[in-house]
Formats: sequence, C-alpha cells, structure tokens
Amino acid sequence: MKRKYIVTIEEMISQDFEIEADSIDVALETAEQQYKKGIITLSDGNLVCKQISATDNKGDSVDWYEF
Repeated sequence: MKRKYIVTIEEMISQDFEIEADSIDVALETAEQQYKKGIITLSDGNLVCKQISATDNKGDSVDWYEF
C-alpha cells in the first residue's frame, strides 16, 4: 500500500556583487540592507548545493543529503 511523504528540496545559489565602502564591515552591512530592501537580488546565480530530505506522516524522516 502506498503512503504519502513530504519531500523537501533545498537549493543554495551564490552571486557576486560589487559594493563600495570604507571597510569590509560596512560593505557587508550595506549589502545586507540592500538585499533586505530588494535592491540586491540573486538571479541565475551559481548553484552551490542542492539537498533533499523526506518525512512520512508518522514523523519518521531521512537526513538531508546532496544529490
């Protein structure tokens, strides 16, 4: 008999952005603020990692693994 499972897939992408700032801390803060405001968005970035996991209705699950 077939059972239902919840399968979750996560992807991590990366993309470089050039930020002008007086220090590396200010560059990070600026980038984070711009990201939160939607000024910096990732589009067609480099796929760094993808992983998958599944859970059944009893709460049993498998650990995340890369695929």
